[in-house]
Amino acid sequence: MAKDHKVFLFAEEWVDTQAGGRLRLFGRSATLGPVCLEWGDERAVFFVDRAACAGKERLLSGLSGVQRKELDLYALDGRSVDALYFRRLSDARDARTSLADNGIQSFEADIRPEHRFRMERFINSCVSVRGTWVEEKEYKRFYNPAIASLDSWQGDVSLTALSIDIETNERTSQIYSIGMSLSEPTETSGLV
Repeated sequence: MAKDHKVFLFAEEWVDTQAGGRLRLFGRSATLGPVCLEWGDERAVFFVDRAACAGKERLLSGLSGVQRKELDLYALDGRSVDALYFRRLSDARDARTSLADNGIQSFEADIRPEHRFRMERFINSCVSVRGTWVEEKEYKRFYNPAIASLDSWQGDVSLTALSIDIETNERTSQIYSIGMSLSEPTETSGLV
Protein backbone atom coordinates (compact mmCIF):
# COMPACT_ATOMS: atom_id res chain seq x y z
CA MET A 1 0.00 0.00 0.00
CA ALA A 2 1.38 3.41 -1.00
CA LYS A 3 2.18 5.83 1.79
CA ASP A 4 1.14 9.48 1.73
CA HIS A 5 3.95 12.03 1.99
CA LYS A 6 3.41 15.63 3.03
CA VAL A 7 5.29 18.04 0.79
CA PHE A 8 5.90 21.76 1.25
CA LEU A 9 6.00 23.27 -2.28
CA PHE A 10 8.25 26.17 -3.19
CA ALA A 11 8.55 26.23 -7.01
CA GLU A 12 6.88 25.07 -10.20
CA GLU A 13 7.70 24.97 -13.89
CA TRP A 14 6.21 24.09 -17.26
CA VAL A 15 8.39 22.61 -19.98
CA ASP A 16 7.30 22.32 -23.63
CA THR A 17 8.39 19.03 -25.21
CA GLN A 18 7.67 17.43 -28.58
CA ALA A 19 5.17 15.13 -26.83
CA GLY A 20 3.39 17.97 -25.04
CA GLY A 21 3.57 19.88 -21.78
CA ARG A 22 5.45 18.61 -18.76
CA LEU A 23 4.48 20.12 -15.41
CA ARG A 24 6.79 19.97 -12.39
CA LEU A 25 6.24 21.04 -8.79
CA PHE A 26 9.28 21.15 -6.50
CA GLY A 27 9.19 20.86 -2.75
CA ARG A 28 10.55 19.27 0.38
CA SER A 29 9.20 16.44 2.48
CA ALA A 30 10.14 15.67 6.07
CA THR A 31 10.26 11.96 5.20
CA LEU A 32 11.93 12.09 1.75
CA GLY A 33 13.85 15.36 1.56
CA PRO A 34 13.77 17.26 -1.76
CA VAL A 35 11.07 16.05 -4.18
CA CYS A 36 9.87 16.75 -7.71
CA LEU A 37 6.25 16.00 -8.62
CA GLU A 38 5.92 15.57 -12.38
CA TRP A 39 3.03 15.13 -14.80
CA GLY A 40 3.42 14.59 -18.52
CA ASP A 41 0.98 15.11 -21.35
CA GLU A 42 -0.46 18.27 -19.78
CA ARG A 43 -2.20 20.93 -21.85
CA ALA A 44 -2.27 24.72 -21.74
CA VAL A 45 -5.75 26.22 -21.97
CA PHE A 46 -7.49 29.54 -22.44
CA PHE A 47 -11.01 30.58 -23.42
CA VAL A 48 -12.57 32.43 -26.36
CA ASP A 49 -15.94 34.04 -27.02
CA ARG A 50 -18.04 31.36 -28.78
CA ALA A 51 -20.07 33.85 -30.84
CA ALA A 52 -16.94 35.73 -32.00
CA CYS A 53 -15.53 32.44 -33.32
CA ALA A 54 -18.64 31.61 -35.34
CA GLY A 55 -17.71 31.38 -39.01
CA LYS A 56 -13.98 31.47 -38.23
CA GLU A 57 -13.41 27.71 -38.13
CA ARG A 58 -10.72 28.04 -40.80
CA LEU A 59 -8.76 30.42 -38.57
CA LEU A 60 -9.16 28.14 -35.54
CA SER A 61 -8.22 24.99 -37.44
CA GLY A 62 -5.08 26.76 -38.67
CA LEU A 63 -3.80 27.19 -35.12
CA SER A 64 -1.01 24.78 -34.22
CA GLY A 65 -1.94 21.93 -31.89
CA VAL A 66 -5.35 23.29 -30.87
CA GLN A 67 -8.35 21.35 -29.64
CA ARG A 68 -11.57 23.36 -29.22
CA LYS A 69 -14.13 22.23 -26.67
CA GLU A 70 -17.55 23.74 -26.08
CA LEU A 71 -18.13 24.13 -22.33
CA ASP A 72 -20.94 25.33 -20.11
CA LEU A 73 -18.86 28.35 -19.02
CA TYR A 74 -19.46 32.07 -19.38
CA ALA A 75 -17.46 35.31 -19.35
CA LEU A 76 -18.27 37.85 -16.65
CA ASP A 77 -20.67 39.63 -19.01
CA GLY A 78 -22.60 36.39 -19.68
CA ARG A 79 -21.13 35.49 -23.09
CA SER A 80 -20.63 31.76 -23.71
CA VAL A 81 -17.00 30.73 -24.03
CA ASP A 82 -15.18 27.73 -25.48
CA ALA A 83 -11.93 26.28 -24.23
CA LEU A 84 -8.92 26.02 -26.51
CA TYR A 85 -6.45 23.34 -25.38
CA PHE A 86 -2.83 23.22 -26.57
CA ARG A 87 -0.15 20.57 -26.12
CA ARG A 88 2.54 23.26 -25.89
CA LEU A 89 2.51 26.65 -24.19
CA SER A 90 4.33 28.18 -27.14
CA ASP A 91 1.42 27.18 -29.41
CA ALA A 92 -1.06 28.78 -26.98
CA ARG A 93 0.91 32.04 -26.99
CA ASP A 94 1.06 32.10 -30.80
CA ALA A 95 -2.68 31.38 -30.97
CA ARG A 96 -3.51 34.18 -28.55
CA THR A 97 -1.66 36.66 -30.79
CA SER A 98 -3.24 35.33 -33.99
CA LEU A 99 -6.74 35.46 -32.51
CA ALA A 100 -6.23 39.02 -31.22
CA ASP A 101 -5.00 40.07 -34.67
CA ASN A 102 -8.31 38.74 -36.04
CA GLY A 103 -10.49 40.50 -33.46
CA ILE A 104 -11.16 37.50 -31.21
CA GLN A 105 -10.79 38.19 -27.50
CA SER A 106 -9.24 35.52 -25.30
CA PHE A 107 -9.88 35.01 -21.60
CA GLU A 108 -7.35 33.79 -19.03
CA ALA A 109 -4.64 33.41 -21.69
CA ASP A 110 -2.23 35.15 -19.31
CA ILE A 111 -2.51 32.40 -16.68
CA ARG A 112 0.44 30.03 -16.90
CA PRO A 113 -0.51 26.32 -16.94
CA GLU A 114 1.45 25.51 -13.77
CA HIS A 115 -0.40 28.27 -11.91
CA ARG A 116 -3.76 27.11 -13.30
CA PHE A 117 -2.94 23.55 -12.18
CA ARG A 118 -2.43 24.76 -8.60
CA MET A 119 -5.44 27.13 -8.62
CA GLU A 120 -7.86 24.50 -9.92
CA ARG A 121 -6.77 22.13 -7.14
CA PHE A 122 -6.76 24.84 -4.41
CA ILE A 123 -3.06 24.20 -3.76
CA ASN A 124 -1.14 26.87 -1.90
CA SER A 125 2.06 25.55 -0.40
CA CYS A 126 1.29 22.16 1.13
CA VAL A 127 0.14 18.90 -0.45
CA SER A 128 -0.29 15.28 0.41
CA VAL A 129 1.34 13.08 -2.25
CA ARG A 130 0.67 9.44 -3.02
CA GLY A 131 2.58 7.45 -5.62
CA THR A 132 5.85 5.76 -6.34
CA TRP A 133 9.06 7.73 -6.62
CA VAL A 134 12.43 7.27 -8.28
CA GLU A 135 15.68 8.22 -6.58
CA GLU A 136 17.59 10.81 -8.58
CA LYS A 137 20.72 12.82 -7.83
CA GLU A 138 18.99 15.99 -6.58
CA TYR A 139 15.62 14.68 -5.38
CA LYS A 140 13.00 11.94 -5.34
CA ARG A 141 10.85 12.21 -8.49
CA PHE A 142 7.18 11.21 -8.49
CA TYR A 143 5.62 10.61 -11.93
CA ASN A 144 1.88 11.35 -12.18
CA PRO A 145 1.25 11.16 -8.42
CA ALA A 146 -2.12 11.62 -6.76
CA ILE A 147 -2.11 14.85 -4.76
CA ALA A 148 -4.43 16.63 -2.38
CA SER A 149 -4.18 20.14 -0.98
CA LEU A 150 -3.40 20.53 2.72
CA ASP A 151 -4.62 23.53 4.70
CA SER A 152 -1.48 23.82 6.80
CA TRP A 153 1.93 22.31 7.26
CA GLN A 154 2.46 19.96 10.18
CA GLY A 155 5.88 18.65 9.28
CA ASP A 156 9.45 18.94 10.42
CA VAL A 157 11.23 20.46 7.43
CA SER A 158 14.04 22.97 7.60
CA LEU A 159 14.25 25.44 4.73
CA THR A 160 17.06 27.82 3.78
CA ALA A 161 16.23 31.04 1.96
CA LEU A 162 18.48 33.22 -0.18
CA SER A 163 17.30 36.72 -1.06
CA ILE A 164 19.06 38.75 -3.76
CA ASP A 165 18.47 42.49 -4.26
CA ILE A 166 19.94 44.42 -7.19
CA GLU A 167 19.66 48.22 -7.23
CA THR A 168 20.06 49.86 -10.65
CA ASN A 169 19.44 53.08 -12.50
CA GLU A 170 16.70 52.22 -14.98
CA ARG A 171 17.70 54.94 -17.45
CA THR A 172 21.45 54.31 -17.56
CA SER A 173 21.53 50.58 -16.63
CA GLN A 174 24.12 51.46 -13.99
CA ILE A 175 24.32 49.01 -11.07
CA TYR A 176 24.41 50.71 -7.67
CA SER A 177 24.55 47.65 -5.45
CA ILE A 178 23.96 43.93 -5.22
CA GLY A 179 23.01 42.49 -1.86
CA MET A 180 22.36 38.97 -0.65
CA SER A 181 20.92 37.62 2.56
CA LEU A 182 21.02 33.95 3.55
CA SER A 183 18.78 32.68 6.34
CA GLU A 184 19.61 29.70 8.47
CA PRO A 185 17.27 26.69 8.30
CA THR A 186 14.16 27.25 10.37
CA GLU A 187 11.30 25.09 11.60
CA THR A 188 8.25 25.50 9.34
CA SER A 189 5.69 23.91 11.64
CA GLY A 190 2.36 25.68 11.53
CA LEU A 191 2.83 27.33 8.14
CA VAL A 192 -0.47 28.16 6.54
